[in-house]
Amino acid sequence: MGSSVDTAEARIMEAAVPAIRKLCEGRWEKLEYQDRVSEACRIFLEDLRTMPLNTGRFLEEFRADLEVKMGELNRRAPSPRFDHCSLDAVFSDKTGETFEGYCLIPSTPTDFTGSEVDEFLLSLPPLARGILTLSMRGHESSELAEMFGISISRIDQEMEEIRRLYNRWNDTNI
Repeated sequence: MGSSVDTAEARIMEAAVPAIRKLCEGRWEKLEYQDRVSEACRIFLEDLRTMPLNTGRFLEEFRADLEVKMGELNRRAPSPRFDHCSLDAVFSDKTGETFEGYCLIPSTPTDFTGSEVDEFLLSLPPLARGILTLSMRGHESSELAEMFGISISRIDQEMEEIRRLYNRWNDTNI
């Protein structure tokens, strides 16, 4: 499912890659250049999805985040015997057990669902959006009924309608 968020993100990444490549030149040299660029692009995309964009400081904050994360990756990379170290190279530890260089990259899974949830919420009518938003924050049906001044059965009907709209929006059944 291609959304306008995906398209905008792709255009932003396309515009950012030349600058990211330039940032990686001559730095973090324990890692191969293409690995540096790849990781820097991943960090940029992660920051694009998680940092506030309206502060006017996104690039400054990205560069600071990049310095920290790439510095850590570079420090954790094995000392190269030659000019560089490849993340796809095979290394061995003191016990003789082998591993690929990619194992040295600590990362948490990136959650891409936030923008999809926001997009779905925006597609809902105001009452349904309010009910779902407060429900996701842990409010019970009785609390929602009181807040919106409607019956619990109406809350249940709205939740069923939200489920139906989601199934249609996502083309799946939950």
